[in-house]
Amino acid sequence: MNVNNLLNFLELHFPSRFAMKDDKFGLEVQTGTLELNNLLVCYEINEQVIEEAVGMNCQLILTYHPFIYFPISRLYSTERMGKLLTLIIRNGISVVSLHTRFDTYKYGSNYILAKALGLEIDSFLEENNEDAEFGMGIIGHFSNKILTKTFLEKVYGVTKSVLKYTEGNSKYISKVGIVAGSGKEFINQAIAKELDAFISADISYHYFHSANDRLWLVDAGHWETEQFIAAAITEFLKRNLDINSINIIQSQINTNPIKYFGILNIEN
Repeated sequence: MNVNNLLNFLELHFPSRFAMKDDKFGLEVQTGTLELNNLLVCYEINEQVIEEAVGMNCQLILTYHPFIYFPISRLYSTERMGKLLTLIIRNGISVVSLHTRFDTYKYGSNYILAKALGLEIDSFLEENNEDAEFGMGIIGHFSNKILTKTFLEKVYGVTKSVLKYTEGNSKYISKVGIVAGSGKEFINQAIAKELDAFISADISYHYFHSANDRLWLVDAGHWETEQFIAAAITEFLKRNLDINSINIIQSQINTNPIKYFGILNIEN
């Protein structure tokens, strides 16, 4: 298998046209040989992931998060991106990213979290008129409505994250919307669809005000809501690629830079 074979495969299953507007994805770095023997799948790239790829003799890293997300005007080997790019190029490793091409996939990031929570899937939060297999976010329901405390315990049990939330207008939770990772721009849609709860991440203070008494709005953490993605992509590749032509390896590096300190379960 070579890089072009992989790009064609990804385009077939996760078409670029269904990515979110202005997203960054695709072939980000091309170095070394086009031929691929070993491929590392990761959530995102840091120095430890590159070292892991080098140790596994990988010619390419397939990352969920874009490696180069913001425009680069200059590179210094003493700074983060300069150091990482130097390591990538020096070791002849290419980089391909998926990001929202996987988010909008029917069985992508939002589906994974929904099933982990035990939800039955109803629809996308935002439908795609071109193809019913793609859309953004997930709406699901519990087969039996549950108490709000039980709901929060479920979310915590899956994400193992400190939860920030505001209370909605129901004592029970049935219909739930999910956008794993950053999804605050979908809060109004969740309210308009009269969902009981909405789970996402990177939600700022004033969004909680807008949802208060209308929707159980839960910020369960960016990495925490997306932590299962690398495993899912790895499984998909192994199931659908000719594994005799390439060795697919899942990264074992936890790249989450955020640590938590303090007392949990504080209520006003």
